[in-house]
Amino acid sequence: MTDSEKPEQETQGDCYAEGERGFMEWNQSLRGRALRPVLEFLNENDITPNTLTLFSLLAGLLAALALPFLKILGLVLLLVHVLLDGIDGPLARSTGTASKKGSFTDTASDQIVVFAVMLALVSMNAAGAAAAMVYVFSYTLVVGFSIIRNRLNIPYSWLIRPRFIVYAWIPVSFWLAPLWSLDFLLWSCNVLLVAKVVTGFLKIREKI
Repeated sequence: MTDSEKPEQETQGDCYAEGERGFMEWNQSLRGRALRPVLEFLNENDITPNTLTLFSLLAGLLAALALPFLKILGLVLLLVHVLLDGIDGPLARSTGTASKKGSFTDTASDQIVVFAVMLALVSMNAAGAAAAMVYVFSYTLVVGFSIIRNRLNIPYSWLIRPRFIVYAWIPVSFWLAPLWSLDFLLWSCNVLLVAKVVTGFLKIREKI
C-alpha cells in the first residue's frame, strides 16, 4: 500500500506533542482493551465516535449550566463529560474511523466545555475572572498553536494539559480546601500555558 492509498491517520494536524504521541496511542490502546465489551456494544448499536463526542459536549455544557445551582449534579455531569471524552478515541480506533477531522472535532468540543465551565465558576465566585480568562485564552492558543505546529512539522516536544487536574480540583475547592486554592491552581497552570504560547508563537513565526 502506497502512502497515497493509506487511510487518513491521526498523526499530523492534531493537537498532540511529539513526546506524548506514543503515550497517547499506548493509553488509547490500553483503554480499548479494557473497554472492549463497551466498544463492541456501541459499535453493534451504531453509536459512532462523533455521537459520543456530541454527547460529551452536551454533558459538559449541561454541567456548566448546573454548577451554579446544583453543584453535585453539575459535578456528575462533568464526570460524564470526561468519561465519554475518554471513550470516543478508543471507539474510533477500534472501528478504523480515527481521523484528523474526528480529532479536531473532539478537541474543539473539549475547548468549548473548558470555556463554559470557567464561565460557570466565575459566575458563582468560585474562580476569579482574571485567572479564568487567562486560563481559557492561553489554553485555547496552546491547542491551536499545537495543531498549526504539527501541520508545519515542528511539533511541541511536550505540552501541558491541565483541564483534568482543574476539573478534579473543583469539588475539592468546594468542600475540602480554601476556595482561593482553585485560583492558585489556575494561575500556576497559566504560567506554564503562557510559556507554551510564547514558544509556540516564536516557532511558528520562524517557520513561516
